[in-house]
Amino acid sequence: MPKFVVWGSYCENVLEKRAPYRQAHLEGLNQQKERGILVTIGPTADLSQVFAIYQAASESEVRELDDEGSVVIILSCKHRKNA
Repeated sequence: MPKFVVWGSYCENVLEKRAPYRQAHLEGLNQQKERGILVTIGPTADLSQVFAIYQAASESEVRELDDEGSVVIILSCKHRKNA
């Protein structure tokens, strides 16, 4: 199954602004991991960007997970077979 790299930008004061939504957000990410669609996710060291790797049948499947339209770019990682 193809893998997709996803990244986006955080708003200013993200730590304070996300607090009311954090638990539900983490539960949703755990459900994605249990389904096998989310491989990994995390912020950059300066908390300005977020990066994730998803494994899905299509880019549209990954985009459907982004209910707020906050994903900036999705790149498909093509597997290459070694000769």
